[in-house]
Amino acid sequence: MRKLKLHLFVLFLLSVASTLLPETDFQKFENLIKSTYSTDNYQSKTGVLPIKTIEQNIDTCIKLMDEQRKKSTGWNANSCPSRYSDTSIVVEKRPLLKKGDTIIIFGDRHGDIGSTLALLKKIEKERGKPILGSESGFKILDPNITIVFLGDYADRGNWSIEVIDFVCRLYNENPKQVILIRGNHEEKELAQIYGLLQDILGKYQKENEKKAKTIFNMIVNKLFPRLPSLVLMGANDITTGISHYGAFCHAGLFIDYLSQAIFAHEAPFFDYLDLEDIANKRTILAHTIRKEFLNVLSLRLTDQKKLINSKYIDFLPWKDFSLRWLDYSPQPETCLNPGSRGSLATGKISKDVSDTLLSLINDFLKDEKQQIDYIFRGHQQPDFIPEIKAGHGVAILGREKQEKNTVLKQNDVLTFAVGPVGYLRLFKKTGSPFDGCGVITIGDRPGTWQCIGYAVSQGEIKKYLNNIGKPSNQ
Repeated sequence: MRKLKLHLFVLFLLSVASTLLPETDFQKFENLIKSTYSTDNYQSKTGVLPIKTIEQNIDTCIKLMDEQRKKSTGWNANSCPSRYSDTSIVVEKRPLLKKGDTIIIFGDRHGDIGSTLALLKKIEKERGKPILGSESGFKILDPNITIVFLGDYADRGNWSIEVIDFVCRLYNENPKQVILIRGNHEEKELAQIYGLLQDILGKYQKENEKKAKTIFNMIVNKLFPRLPSLVLMGANDITTGISHYGAFCHAGLFIDYLSQAIFAHEAPFFDYLDLEDIANKRTILAHTIRKEFLNVLSLRLTDQKKLINSKYIDFLPWKDFSLRWLDYSPQPETCLNPGSRGSLATGKISKDVSDTLLSLINDFLKDEKQQIDYIFRGHQQPDFIPEIKAGHGVAILGREKQEKNTVLKQNDVLTFAVGPVGYLRLFKKTGSPFDGCGVITIGDRPGTWQCIGYAVSQGEIKKYLNNIGKPSNQ
């Protein structure tokens, strides 16, 4: 009886303490999201975040990105950042991580903030310690953790501006530990059509139409073009001296616009590539390797004429199509079909083709002490739903059996889950909504990197939302 009374008294003290302690910015953010988020209809028509705060967070994020890049080895004051545009590619190589370091990876968010927050809480619960904290609540507490978002933050879902505000806040508190990749929806044309513009105006037009339009223009004209389309992160094998990297991008590596400078320079390395200049200089991987690679593939494909079509081979760079648009397919015979996204620049490639491609890319980069071993991507949830469910939010291309806990093999391509709001609105026959992410533990050589998948169901998202504001022990 005494133990029961003591337990109840402790619970009472915790509940009182939780009401007396000042709310962190993260807790305030959670409560605002809770007030508008519903997993029953996925609708939100109210702007709960202060519009001035959103503008400040985005502006700070833009300035911090520029400050970080001025410290990198590829910075050129004459061309950056004044020329950031939709015809540019930002490529970054991060300083080497250590064996045992952690990378938390989120796929496309597509305007789904509730499941994103619920996933963070689930990882914290299973790891037994908080990821975020400090006075603001947005600080990553462990210096050995990096959080990566693989692009497509907005559109389709009804919390597009909330997702963008959230990732900006995370970046602002942790510019060296948060990576925001650019996806195919991070461009003005798509943002005007698929939901971001409508989301911002719908929530803030009545309050301040001019400010709402200003925020939209800041996002699409300043923030999006600064996001890297490709980031390399890895670790060094002290026994061989070789640095093994993972390529983090929205869609995938293909015959792309990689320059040899990415391996030639020390990290942190920043490379700004203007595609209009590249089209004339021909100093990139795309044109030097395109015909050779297509000839290799043509031996495996039946429709050789379509594959070697001169229109495809001579395609001039316009945006970083493959990094932001490429599809993968488990069926080799569908490889390099024009694809469902309306352009010959976006094909589908399979596991065996991807292996060949990575070998060719590493040969082109010509560095015996550095190589790319893995690809981490989002972009394509509906095609991989059974595999992503089996892998608890992560699918590995070519693996017949997907598991929650997996040791990665050289040349593995990992696809990460899309927030359920986005695909439920477009693909209503895909089954019950769920979301997932992956936690990578870095190794120092191929075969030692590990991925654990984390998934949340609709019920878990509801439970998380209902517990916001309550003592953590309840």
